[in-house]
Amino acid sequence: MIIDAMDILYSNHVEGFCLVSSDSDFTKLAQRLRESGMYVLGMGEQKTPSSFRVACDSFKILEIISQNEDDAVPSGNVISDSSVRYGSSIEEPPAITSKSEIERTVSRILTENNDHGKNTTLSEVGNILQKKFSEFDVRNYGYSKLSTFLESMDDIKLIKAGHNYLVKEKHGTISRPEIEKFLTEFIQNNSGRVDNLSIVHEALRSHFQGFDVKQYGYSRISSFINSFKKFKISNNTVQMKERN
Repeated sequence: MIIDAMDILYSNHVEGFCLVSSDSDFTKLAQRLRESGMYVLGMGEQKTPSSFRVACDSFKILEIISQNEDDAVPSGNVISDSSVRYGSSIEEPPAITSKSEIERTVSRILTENNDHGKNTTLSEVGNILQKKFSEFDVRNYGYSKLSTFLESMDDIKLIKAGHNYLVKEKHGTISRPEIEKFLTEFIQNNSGRVDNLSIVHEALRSHFQGFDVKQYGYSRISSFINSFKKFKISNNTVQMKERN
């Protein structure tokens, strides 16, 4: 199998390989093919060791694929290992990435893009998840589409935008104007400045039950407050901006 793969590689007639095996012995082959600029799709049983899974650009679990009779067989050079041996030295098969870990990763993607003023598309989320988790496949979690999988998450929503979808975190019921009004009154009642940012944060959480800056696409309270034109933060002090 390895010799056949290298012969195909040196023919310069292909752009990718599909390696069908559940044996970690083919880890180095996958790595070698990727080093040569090839896209490597791995396929194997649930027991496939993680070393081989992560060595591939993408890895599909055969038991999951076989559950859907409509799945198409991938085109290209399919190299199958039909004589795999398993012994006590083979590492234990890893479990698929938990849905909670996937959700945390999506949340981080949204936060990072929001901090840079960028929208997050459905295709971008799919690409990042595939690169971060080589075995990622929504069918592993009982879904047929990435959009449906993301919409099943508690804090994620999708918005139609042209021919694509934007991925957003669900906002709380607290509107930004409500928060701005509260902050204005709170700062003015403290002589126009609050010398500790954490005091402002605690006041928001106390006044608005369930308040969390992540609901608005921010990872830090300072970034969130600075997003309002009326306020500024200097040396951990929050105060109103002077009007021109």
